[in-house]
Amino acid sequence: MRKSESSRYCLILFVFCMLQYLHSLHLEHCDILDVFQGVQFLPLDKTTFLQVQCFVNHVQVAFSNIEFSIFLFNEHLVWSGLEPEELQVVFRYLVNSLLLSQAEKDHQNGITSQLNTIIPRGNFITGPSDLQKPFNGNSMNKIPLFHLKRSQQSTSVYQMVVYKFQNATLCLFYKSTTLLTTDSFRVLDDFLSPRLRKLSSEVADYLTRQSAVSSLNDSSSRFVYFNRMNLATKSSIHLDNRRSGNISVPVEVLRLLADINSNHWSSSQSGNPTAETIMKTVNDYWVVGKLSNAREFYVVTQHKNANIAEISDEVKKICDKQLKSIFFHV
Repeated sequence: MRKSESSRYCLILFVFCMLQYLHSLHLEHCDILDVFQGVQFLPLDKTTFLQVQCFVNHVQVAFSNIEFSIFLFNEHLVWSGLEPEELQVVFRYLVNSLLLSQAEKDHQNGITSQLNTIIPRGNFITGPSDLQKPFNGNSMNKIPLFHLKRSQQSTSVYQMVVYKFQNATLCLFYKSTTLLTTDSFRVLDDFLSPRLRKLSSEVADYLTRQSAVSSLNDSSSRFVYFNRMNLATKSSIHLDNRRSGNISVPVEVLRLLADINSNHWSSSQSGNPTAETIMKTVNDYWVVGKLSNAREFYVVTQHKNANIAEISDEVKKICDKQLKSIFFHV
């Protein structure tokens, strides 16, 4: 009888966990990016990227018990000390779960900016919820644990502390045996807040300048790119990383990309490493999919009177502009 009750309890717990997990997937907004499970990188110029790298190195030198770090801005990856396979899992958890739930919580609480403080500060997404209160079990947000393998080393368990200032997110990984106290979080907050505020401003200024230049040469065409070798993903179809359905093309057109991807994958499994598909919808959208060198490129454009040759030229122009440093051909 006890064994039966134990089995029933495990089943209930399993069902509860699965329901929670399925809810977090946001299946109504799943599309080709979920097929790729890739990582969206944030392109920066050399100077700005070097500032990020110096900041991360400074943090790890100042706090020697930090094993490695990840830095994101606008939910795009800038710097990572993880191997690509491990990064893929951590990045999806950060963007699709942790940061998404935090954004929803902030929205519900009406926290869009830190207007109550003269000088805004960062806050811990995982760790103490309030550094001003004495530590107790309820004041500590759950710190997730990851089983990660670095290079040729065996798998180890790490604690992930996430610190956020506006659009900048810093993830710090500690060994599971490292004792983290409220005092250690206070010291870390005092160190990170002014430095991350300055860095966040510099990165934001650079992106603002780039956005102004891009808007001058904006095209009605949209694209999705995926590199299977390094898991890099880039999309101008998706207007954010929050899986909210905020896209720049009709849902029906976006579904065609997944269909083309499925056909190209079947073709590659049959020994054909390259493929190209061009389709036109009834509402005059042209959809182009290219596969070559373990890279996939999809373009969506709307031209009522265009022909295949003109569409091919348009795709080539986008390839040259967006992927000019990447060897890609079919």
